[in-house]
Amino acid sequence: MEAMRVPWMERVESVVFHAWWSVALLLLAWRVFRLVCGHLWLRRQSKGVLNGTEHRLVRGLTSPVVTGWRKAQIWLPMEAEQWPEAKLRAVCLHEMAHHARHDSAWQWLGCFTASVWWWNPLAWLALAAIVYAGVLPRRLFHALAARRQTLLLRGLAAQPARRLLRRTPARVRHDARHALLE
Repeated sequence: MEAMRVPWMERVESVVFHAWWSVALLLLAWRVFRLVCGHLWLRRQSKGVLNGTEHRLVRGLTSPVVTGWRKAQIWLPMEAEQWPEAKLRAVCLHEMAHHARHDSAWQWLGCFTASVWWWNPLAWLALAAIVYAGVLPRRLFHALAARRQTLLLRGLAAQPARRLLRRTPARVRHDARHALLE
């Protein structure tokens, strides 16, 4: 078996292995760096606590954010002081739903997977799906999917429509039809 080993091939394997893991570690380090900087920015821009709650008000924040692994911390834009009680309650319940579903843990799992499989575009597409599924409301997510399907249908317009529609699932046909009407 030793006779089959080629010294230059071992060197190539070693270089490829180290390059792969170096890129993966750099991508993970960049993600951790962004997380730490983002959290420090939230803490520095925090201008107090919303009356009667533990939720922090942050100058320059455009939408609510939830952080924390065990205990959730909700960060709200400064405009939240003028929000009606019903809107504030809905926003806080929405952010707590992200925390209860462990969306950040799933996103970190996706980031780790995309970092390890950095050369594979499917890993990055899966990460985007995980991120957008946690951020976008379900109806909007399906509407975007329907629009993508509509663009696909328009691109394949050269094919006979009946044959194309027979191969397309009924739900996608329904969504695409509504997207075309908008």
